[in-house]
Amino acid sequence: MATSRFHSAWFERAFDGTAALDLDATGAATVKLAILTSSATLNADTSNTYSGVSANEVSGTNYTSAGYTLSGLTAGLDGSNNWAFDANDLSEIAQSGSGFSNGRSLIVYETGGGYILYSHTADADFGNVAGPLNIGFDAAGILGVTI
Repeated sequence: MATSRFHSAWFERAFDGTAALDLDATGAATVKLAILTSSATLNADTSNTYSGVSANEVSGTNYTSAGYTLSGLTAGLDGSNNWAFDANDLSEIAQSGSGFSNGRSLIVYETGGGYILYSHTADADFGNVAGPLNIGFDAAGILGVTI
């Protein structure tokens, strides 16, 4: 079964005053999406930074090392006690016979401290060898919390 989760170190830092992170387009935060292999062990309480999992990042033609910078960042309340963080869908990763076929997890992380905000692990490997890879986010956002 696919698994999606918040990562606790980022979540704690966001609310305990340890580090301010402005996740919308007016802030200085740079947020990236990276793709990891099935060798990555993602635990919401112990896999806290990009550097801690980067050895398991995919590589191949048309993939950008350290991931893709997300654009159109938004964060805030929707007026119904729901907080959401969202970004534009990722542009297509073009097909290549020299691409990667061993992607299993996606991580969304901020580059300031490298903290992972969110991870998603799929049921099976994916890539861009057999065809282009499209990554779209849920219409309700990447992350959401009901307050």
